Amino acid sequence: MTTLATPSVKIAVQPKEKDVLTSFFLAATAASGASIITNPLEVVKTRMQLQNELVEASSKAVERVYKNPFQSLYVIGRQEGLRGLQSGLGMTLAYQFMIAGTRFGLHDPAKRLVGAEKGQNYYWTRLYLAGVLSGAASSFTGNPFYLVRARLQASNSSAVTRGRHQYSSAFEGFKAVYAQDGLQGFFRGIGGAVPRVSFGSATQLTCYEYFKGMLLNQPCPSIYQFNDSTVMLHLSASILTGFFCVTAMNPFDVVSVRLYNQPLDPLTGKGLLYDGPIDCAQKTLAKEGIRGAFKGWTVQYVRLGPHTVFTFLFWEQLKLAYDKVMA
Repeated sequence: MTTLATPSVKIAVQPKEKDVLTSFFLAATAASGASIITNPLEVVKTRMQLQNELVEASSKAVERVYKNPFQSLYVIGRQEGLRGLQSGLGMTLAYQFMIAGTRFGLHDPAKRLVGAEKGQNYYWTRLYLAGVLSGAASSFTGNPFYLVRARLQASNSSAVTRGRHQYSSAFEGFKAVYAQDGLQGFFRGIGGAVPRVSFGSATQLTCYEYFKGMLLNQPCPSIYQFNDSTVMLHLSASILTGFFCVTAMNPFDVVSVRLYNQPLDPLTGKGLLYDGPIDCAQKTLAKEGIRGAFKGWTVQYVRLGPHTVFTFLFWEQLKLAYDKVMA
């Protein structure tokens, strides 16, 4: 009697419950890897946001050296080389490691804190609130690195972007900040960083989960059927997420960069241009209009779009690898 061989069944690796520290390192590693690819666009974004600061939007007197992301990449590369394009890379890696690790690592605890459970009332509202909370916490861990990075990236073209803090290295930047303001100096501009990172993080994490579910449940008819845990799903959800994340973050990002870069009174240490994030936002809108709040949006999307894509792709693959190792 011939017996039929039982076909082998491939059992999917079940996701493992991850503690805060594991989630921190997986997300931090993913975001740091993505930053190596996108840092030149971060340099361009910083330069474009500081260009013609507080100059009337209708003024014809000042030439725009940085006209668009691609022209800006060419100008910086030609004048400053690879070193200019990767200006502040060390701080970018440190910043992304701390900020992404914190907000991804604390997101699940924040969800439990606010009672965000699928199927429950106001799930998406609670999920967004959890993103705001984890993002707010991450703004404090990342602010010192963002501050030094913004100044480093602005410093090479002071005539254009008014880079007022000339540092030869990140180490010198940290020394200068501490010598001038002590530990509190590393949290200069935190008033602009908290809303920027909170709303950006909440939008990114919430939209990513929403679009993943949407693509799985409502695929494009007769075109493509998305499957869970596939690169195509993660890629598509990340691309959609990037647009909304950039739009939510950009006005706050302009304010943050300008607060970080403004000149300081040598005696009091207070900013000479802005009293705080609200004053900065008011002056920017008054002088430059709504376009001033969205300066650098295109390069922000060109940068943050791929960064979001690579971060989530790397993050998902790292989680899958972790689950296989721990299976």
